[in-house]
Amino acid sequence: MKTMFPCCALCLLPIAAAAQPANEPVAASQPAADSQPAPAPEPAPAIIAPASQPAAAAAGEPDREALKAELKAELREEMKLEVRRAAQEAALGKKAESVWKEESWIDEIKPELNFLEFDGYLRTRMDLFQRLHLGTYDATAPNDPNDPTAGTRVRATSAVPPPTLFRRNAENTDTLTSANMRLRMQPTLNISEDIAIHATVDLMDNLVLGSTPDALGGNLSQDWSVTSQSAGFPQAGYNFVRDSIAFKRAWAEVMTPFGQLQFGRVPNHFGLGILNNDGNKLDSDYGDSADRVAFAMRLYGHYIVPAWEFTATGPAGRYGADGGASNNELGQLIDLDPRDDVRTWLITVFKKDKPADIDEKLANGDFVINYGGFFSYRMQSYDEPVWYNTPGPTAVALPSDQPADYVVRNANIFTLSLWGMFQWNKLKVEAEAVGRYGSIGNSVLAGGIGAKDPYRDPITMLQWGFALESSYKFLHDSLVVGLDGGMASGDDAPGFGIRPSSNANPQGGDLDGRQYGGCLEYKTDGSGACAKYDVSVENYRFNPDYHIDLILFREVLGTVSDAIYVKPNLTYFITEGLGLRGAVIQSFAHYASSTPGNSNLLGTEANAFLFYQSEDGFYAGVAYGFLYPWAGMSHRKEVDLSSEALREAKFAQTIQGIFGVVY
Repeated sequence: MKTMFPCCALCLLPIAAAAQPANEPVAASQPAADSQPAPAPEPAPAIIAPASQPAAAAAGEPDREALKAELKAELREEMKLEVRRAAQEAALGKKAESVWKEESWIDEIKPELNFLEFDGYLRTRMDLFQRLHLGTYDATAPNDPNDPTAGTRVRATSAVPPPTLFRRNAENTDTLTSANMRLRMQPTLNISEDIAIHATVDLMDNLVLGSTPDALGGNLSQDWSVTSQSAGFPQAGYNFVRDSIAFKRAWAEVMTPFGQLQFGRVPNHFGLGILNNDGNKLDSDYGDSADRVAFAMRLYGHYIVPAWEFTATGPAGRYGADGGASNNELGQLIDLDPRDDVRTWLITVFKKDKPADIDEKLANGDFVINYGGFFSYRMQSYDEPVWYNTPGPTAVALPSDQPADYVVRNANIFTLSLWGMFQWNKLKVEAEAVGRYGSIGNSVLAGGIGAKDPYRDPITMLQWGFALESSYKFLHDSLVVGLDGGMASGDDAPGFGIRPSSNANPQGGDLDGRQYGGCLEYKTDGSGACAKYDVSVENYRFNPDYHIDLILFREVLGTVSDAIYVKPNLTYFITEGLGLRGAVIQSFAHYASSTPGNSNLLGTEANAFLFYQSEDGFYAGVAYGFLYPWAGMSHRKEVDLSSEALREAKFAQTIQGIFGVVY
């Protein structure tokens, strides 16, 4: 601490005091003794006293001592003022310049807690697709059996043919171009060091650019879309399928002496993401969320997280004074009937090191092993299919013993996922395996409490999936060579079963459809009645946000199911942030009967990427994909019951670009 007025300078104070009024304090800005050398003291000049004073006073001795005492008192008051001023400046967050303020190094090294933090990204994607239908399939084309160019499959035994399966030869429909955008905002409110509130909000969520011109919605100032003046903001049911703002998640995390409590609508992710995937990557489209209450504890280096989920609760509303239920009132809504609830209990146990700790271990020549397990049990006693099969929240449960829209479900499903990661030197191997077993006692979707299908129930589930990612770094980490692969269990029913509700009665040659309920054996008495029905669902579906390729699994099929794939890949970093990546994906089907072409060979796809990422969060990339389909993706066209014709699949390709800013 510096000293403003050292004691050795007090001998000069009477002279200074004589030069200014006694009631004016000495300025704190006067030079201190340590700022420059003090001059040698000189004899004090004689002070001439009035003639009425005693001789001793004229000599100046008593007056000198009195002046010293007075000046010391003034200095003490000045010091108090300086300390008070410094405290006020510190309270205002300013840097006090007063030499009387004691340094507080503890406050300087303590990290500041920001109340509001923002993460997220803005992206714009541009796509060009050529022949996604492979020349054999288009789910959106009109179904006209009288149009020979439509290629619609017509069955002799069916008066109404199924949905169109072949692309019309219309002009300029083989090549599709589009662009879309999304702004994702992930704010965090740090209430304290132990409490935080998080949210995920998407604005313009996958909005197709150009899809909301102001001519939409009956704008009286526009006759044609070609005269549109502006792009309107999306409004569900008016000019777009979704609103401008999609508030997807909101949850809180509270640290307690025993662990962390988490509650709300939370992101749901585990392992590689083939089961649960939060969709937080820049190029993701979906993202899993869970209405969950969880508590995370740390024990012997492992995290143990038991949780309870509100998977589905049926209609919500308010009860009126007469006991009637309504979902059109304001205020707190409640679950109107607990019988149709889907309840899920789960527990997650895993060991996962921080990235900095992993880098330190690898630098020391050690290996790293991380692993985890996820187990859940889900059950439902009753169900109300009209609630989720009716567009819009209009269905309201009836508080009676046997509502007409209720069915008995009696469903129980067990799911287990195991994840592991091994790293040593330049090698990294990561894998996830998923298994699911369950039963649905009653599969009907209408008919009331007594409705049941004795021939097709109960339905059993036995599904599994596996994914592997591996890489090894060469040339000072600038070259990365990898081998990925995976498989998802299949079902021998026609179609891949990725969108089962799209086709309730799939036949041979269909690309998709329900994997249960079909007839496996017919009676031999000539009646044509079914003797044995399909009562199992065995195909596992990868999460669609786990990306394998650009065309076959991501666009044509939707995800990996009833398939095996092998994916060698290579990445080369030209400079820091700029790189090239290439991959070849060879895919096969488990069951030939599931494919449109009745063959296990699905296709060979080549993908190439050029990407750049700056240190401040800008990302740009362009990708090219080429798919050569094999016999499994060709299509059997049944002309009648005794003959079939095969429409061979043609190649497809795509060019995709993306710009993004990650913050």
